[in-house]
Amino acid sequence: MSATGCACGEELVRADHGRALLERCARVAGCLTYTNPVISLRHNDQITVTGVGGGEWFVSRSLLQQNSWLFHRELSDMTRTTLELENVEDQPFELFLQWLLQCRYDKHEGFALDLVQDYSDLELYDHDDGNVMDREVKAAFLACDAGACLEAPLFQNYAMRRLFDAYSNSNTTSSVFAFMLEEANRCDKLQMFLEDLAIRHWGDESIVFDHNAKAWSQLLKENQRFREKFPAAMAMDRTARQQEPMKVDKYLIKDH
Repeated sequence: MSATGCACGEELVRADHGRALLERCARVAGCLTYTNPVISLRHNDQITVTGVGGGEWFVSRSLLQQNSWLFHRELSDMTRTTLELENVEDQPFELFLQWLLQCRYDKHEGFALDLVQDYSDLELYDHDDGNVMDREVKAAFLACDAGACLEAPLFQNYAMRRLFDAYSNSNTTSSVFAFMLEEANRCDKLQMFLEDLAIRHWGDESIVFDHNAKAWSQLLKENQRFREKFPAAMAMDRTARQQEPMKVDKYLIKDH
C-alpha cells in the first residue's frame, strides 16, 4: 500500500490548469522558448528576474502577472524592468518557469540531498551517499513552497498533485520528518498534507522518521492544528488510521 492509500498517477490526470493555461501561454507569449536558465522573447514584453542564488531570467511580464499575484502587484509599474526574488531559491523558481511554458515541470528521478543537508539543491546524488531523499518528493515540496511565496495558486496546486502522486508511489522511499513540517510553515496546504501523512502512519518508522524525536514533541507544542488532530487519531490503531485513502482535493487551493 502506498503512503496515501492511492494509486500512483491517479491525481495527475486531474490537474486543474491544463488546457486553459496552454491557451493563455499561446496567446500571451506564443513566441517564447525555454532554454534553461533563460526564457528568450521576440517581443518587448520583457522583465529581468534575478534570483537569490545569482540566477537571471528574461521572462514575459504578462505571463508572470497572469499566473502570480505577487508578480501582478510587483510588476504593475510598466516602467519597471527588473525584479529581484527574495524568498524563492533559484532551482524552485526554475520549476515555476518550466510549468509556465509546459504546464508541467520535469520528472526528477533518483535521489537528492535531503532538506536538512541542502534545502534547495535538486542535483542527482547516489543513494549510498546517505542523507538523501527522493528527488521527486523534494522537487514537489520546494515547488509547493515556491507557489505559496509567489502567490501562484495554480502552480501550487500542480505541485501538490505531484507531491501527492510521489507519496502514492509504493516505490517512494522518502520518510516524513519533523524538519519538513517546520519548513512548510509558509505553505499551509503543504504543512496540512504532511501533518495528515505523519498522523496516518505514526509509529511506522519507514514513513515517519524517528517519531520519538524531540523535534516532533516540539511541533506538537507549537502547531495547534497538528496538536488538536493528534489525540483522536492516536486513540485508533494504525490499521484503522490507514483504512481511508487520503484525498488530494483537501490540499488544493479552491479559490484562485
